[in-house]
Amino acid sequence: MAPGYGLAENCVFVSCAFGEGKPITVDWQGRVCCGYINPVDTDIDVRIVDPDTCEELREDGKEGEIWISSPSAGIGYWGREELSQKTFSNELTNHLGRNYTRTGDLGRIIDQKLFITGRIKDLIIVAGRNIYSADVEKTIETSSEFLRPGCCAVIGVAEEILLAKGISIPDGSDQVALVVIAEVRDGKPVSKDVIENIKTRVAEEHGVGLASVNLIKPRTISKTTSGKIKRFECIKQFTDETLNLVPLGTKSMLTKKSLVRSFTTATCKEAKPFWLQKVRSAPALGKRIDKNDIEEFLKRLISEQTRIPINNVSVTDNLSSYGIDSIGVVKATQKLSDFLGTPVAAIDVFTASCIQELASFSEDLLSKTRPQLVRTIHVPCKRISKNDIVEFLKGIISEQTGVAINSISVTGNLTSYGIDSIGVVKATQKLSDFLGTPVAAIDVFTASCITELANFSEDLLSKTQPQLSSNESNVPEADIDCTELVVEVSKSRQWSIRLLQFFALIYISIMLASPAYLSITAFLNSNLCASKSVAGVPWLNYMISLIFAPLAWIHCIASTCICISLFGSSLLGLNYELTSEISIYSVDFVKWWALYKSQEISSKVLAVHLRGTVFLKYWFEMLGAKIGSSVLIDTVDITDPALVSIGDEAVIAEGVLVQSHEVKNGILSLRPIRIGKCSSIGPYAVVQKGSVIGESAEVQALQKVGGGEHVLKPNKLNNIDKNKDLPVISSKTQHDTIYHFIGIYLVGFLSSLAAAIAYFLYIKISKQPPSLQHFSFVCICGAFHWIPFIIIAYATMFSDVSSNPITFAISFTSAYLLHSLILITLTAVFTRLLNQNQTKFKTWLRYQMNISCHLRCAKFLSGTEAFCVYLRLLGAKIGKHCSIRAINPVSNPELMSIGAGVHIGDFSKIITGFHSSNGYVWGKIEVHDNSVIGSQSLILPNSLIQKNVILGALSLAPMNSILQEGGLYIGSQTQSHVGNLSATLNKEDSQKLTLTRTWYQTFTSLFTQPFLQTASPHILLGLSIYAPLNLIFHLSKKVPIFWLLPLFWILSGTMAALTCVIAKWVLVGKKKPGEKLPIWSKRIIMDSTWQAIRTLIGDYFMEMTSGSFMFVMWMKMMGGDVDEDVYVDSMGALLNPEMVKIERGGCVEKDALLFGHIYEGDEGGMVKFGEIKIGEDGFVGSRAMVMPGVVLENDANLAAFSLAMKQEIIRST
Repeated sequence: MAPGYGLAENCVFVSCAFGEGKPITVDWQGRVCCGYINPVDTDIDVRIVDPDTCEELREDGKEGEIWISSPSAGIGYWGREELSQKTFSNELTNHLGRNYTRTGDLGRIIDQKLFITGRIKDLIIVAGRNIYSADVEKTIETSSEFLRPGCCAVIGVAEEILLAKGISIPDGSDQVALVVIAEVRDGKPVSKDVIENIKTRVAEEHGVGLASVNLIKPRTISKTTSGKIKRFECIKQFTDETLNLVPLGTKSMLTKKSLVRSFTTATCKEAKPFWLQKVRSAPALGKRIDKNDIEEFLKRLISEQTRIPINNVSVTDNLSSYGIDSIGVVKATQKLSDFLGTPVAAIDVFTASCIQELASFSEDLLSKTRPQLVRTIHVPCKRISKNDIVEFLKGIISEQTGVAINSISVTGNLTSYGIDSIGVVKATQKLSDFLGTPVAAIDVFTASCITELANFSEDLLSKTQPQLSSNESNVPEADIDCTELVVEVSKSRQWSIRLLQFFALIYISIMLASPAYLSITAFLNSNLCASKSVAGVPWLNYMISLIFAPLAWIHCIASTCICISLFGSSLLGLNYELTSEISIYSVDFVKWWALYKSQEISSKVLAVHLRGTVFLKYWFEMLGAKIGSSVLIDTVDITDPALVSIGDEAVIAEGVLVQSHEVKNGILSLRPIRIGKCSSIGPYAVVQKGSVIGESAEVQALQKVGGGEHVLKPNKLNNIDKNKDLPVISSKTQHDTIYHFIGIYLVGFLSSLAAAIAYFLYIKISKQPPSLQHFSFVCICGAFHWIPFIIIAYATMFSDVSSNPITFAISFTSAYLLHSLILITLTAVFTRLLNQNQTKFKTWLRYQMNISCHLRCAKFLSGTEAFCVYLRLLGAKIGKHCSIRAINPVSNPELMSIGAGVHIGDFSKIITGFHSSNGYVWGKIEVHDNSVIGSQSLILPNSLIQKNVILGALSLAPMNSILQEGGLYIGSQTQSHVGNLSATLNKEDSQKLTLTRTWYQTFTSLFTQPFLQTASPHILLGLSIYAPLNLIFHLSKKVPIFWLLPLFWILSGTMAALTCVIAKWVLVGKKKPGEKLPIWSKRIIMDSTWQAIRTLIGDYFMEMTSGSFMFVMWMKMMGGDVDEDVYVDSMGALLNPEMVKIERGGCVEKDALLFGHIYEGDEGGMVKFGEIKIGEDGFVGSRAMVMPGVVLENDANLAAFSLAMKQEIIRST
């Protein structure tokens, strides 16, 4: 059998996805291909046409009405001439002379494959949005077990009809609203809960409200003889009130579920009462689940689903005899998983012959994954009102300030009471204890008055602990004790998984090294062939090497993507429908980790040069993502492409993290992410697992879409003024694709040219004769640049190495430094040349050159005066005595103006231009004297930051904003002005530069420190590489060099990691909590040098090990107090490893930052250190920031993109 398409008007058959040896594909919306379209087929011609204008839609993937021209077409409908003419006699302006049949079906053609998307008659336009009845009906049918499948109709009803019936209209419906008519299974009274559940599911998955839900008796919905629903008849019956409705009961018929799964979008959401959220098992406290418990539970499940008395359910009868369908099996699987506290696959339930067999399987599964260790959860049950919160807050302020409670105003500004940041943190902890749910210090810090903070707390309470804020609580007054099962894994199991991870690391190395080796081999062979054709003209041989090197680099990018797709996704990819939750001590986890790391590293090293081009779209499609047409992607941080769907014309801006996974409490959970068409995600936003971003929705910069969250309403993106937009830089035409390919080539060529110039300078100074082999090697190194690839090129092209490791290390470092200086110079020259007579292509090419130069060399100058000089060369205006840390590559440096004495913290982002749904938005950024930009903050175009401003960590300077002089600004959602420092500064102090340096400090920052931060890491890496390289040259006499490259990479990477550990203790030593050091001091310079060493060795190898036991061991050796049984997937956890303590079960997610130090502007600029503690099963989400002195208690969670302020205590829920 194969999917096909046909209709009576064409004598049934039109197309079929069979017979051509092609796979049956599924589009990004999950629709199956229904046939192959051949444009030159004379038998049948299929076209996609705009049903309103009757013009053919030629763009691939565009949706429209399907028109067919075929000898098989009918000639008309009997006795209906007008309809026959309209249906069977149609012409297209570009295909005159051919008759086309209008099918009334909607579809699209993608790569000559036909996909059916719906019926025009079934299309309902609600508030300007196209809603397909079939999609909504599928959601409704799976929302309740009381509805009959295939017996549901979603119809559009005019608002005047609904108003006449007294039915309220959902907001934004605009003339037409949706009405549901659905049959129930047995005609018995149904609870109103069923209707409410239907409305909720539709709103969540489709972003529209339902005006009315009508549940009717079985077999009473109007259908044709072929089983199709008569929608117009349904509308008539609804209007005439002739539907055969079932009565609504008062008692709830819905069983409590811990997991509600969407069968149409494959997303899940938690639906448990709060006091059961951490319950993994239903038995009494401390009781172990045995086989009898499981059998009784399964009997109850079958009794509930089939209405068979529990005494009549036999444990040995065949399960299929009870007539449970596939949906029932899935629901039973979910309930069984919740009961056991461990994931069970639906296929295991489906294939079990009887209850007894399934119970035995479950007991065995339980004994392997979740031994019964119980933990008591105490939940208070007293309802807390807003007045209670207000009185509590007044008490806290009175306690801290000594002001009488009666004198405290609930509307007065909180800053007027003079509470400092430490006081805010203490107040936050007390408020968290009072509410029984965690409150972030940042929320207390940014509240303007007691009333606002009380409103926020009440709203937080209603969302997290509904039984404490609802008047209709059924929770008894007594405390509730619940149990939670905790995973206990044997030591032998742990070590076997660690061994598998090591083998997985070898496999990752093979997948990444093989394409580079093949590309270099192809480069050498091409050079050899070309050399023969130009024999007698030596200089042409050199030109050929220079020209071919960037092509080899592009070949490496393409072949790496293909290699990971074939040998990664195909062999390591999981069935995400059956394995949405995985223990980190399982084989499936190791498979996922290997695929995740190979995709992550290749994207950071190679795909980063494809940003903003159609080639990056192809990259992620090859890795499994489902991406529509005309999509613009400017980020490489899509962690699990196979779980991501992106609709047509969506825009994903710079730095966005799209993460479909989360590791927490020893469990890897995976959920798909869906990004609707025409949607836009702003710079450095985070989209988490299970998120759904609706059509035309916009996620603002530096915002988070939480796990399972749905973004439905379009929002204006950060005050964008459309009058200031430039055209979107996208790949919509063939010419754009060609331009992007040329641009990528030129980026590689510029680096190869810098290497070639460095080589000729070397032979001129050393008076050595030129060598074509050496020149070819230099060109390929310049194009590839990543050190693992450079060593692969060396091993491929040469057969020995210098006999002296010190000579090798110095030569290696000297070559890097010389190449970097020339590349920076060339980049500055070409950037300024391209800045004249700007075009779309020139703007994009300048940005790509800046990215390449920044990633290849400039990032190692972070925090030095040399980095400021680099930015000035690119056109930026930088004042004196600035401290600019690890910022992003700036797209338009000439639009950036930084005043004197400015400190820009680690990982801050300066965005002078970014892509959005409105176009390429750009503007000038000004930061005036003495301002401080906190770590991981974001400054958007047209922002003005005046003198002496402090922009807090993880905060946002929005577009077109002015941050007033002396202000303290914190927040990313709605940027908040929470204080003014100008009142505490006299005129003389406000003019004084905080970061003023002496002449020798300036000399050190300009020359000594940059040299240490660039030369030291490369010398140490060169020394680490030397011995393994000698070893593989020795072994290559017996074994082909190709098979030795992965071994070399892992061996040299391990030696480099150990060298980094030694450098840590020699250069930095162990700092103490509370210690303070001047920012320009020798110890801080040494710390910056070590940070550069750690960064280089991380890039070379160790970042590939993050999330494994090897990374944890490395962290421990550098002073981290880390338990072996933890998960750390962030290089940001190593900023100050000796300041970090992570206890058993702790998890640190991707790109999380654990700052064991903080910059303080007093005393000429000081760096203060503090300890960070993450308790048992503590969790730090992706891109979260933890400041010094923070404590995460046992089971505490710091959500993704959250900030834990200095000395804050994060409590468990």
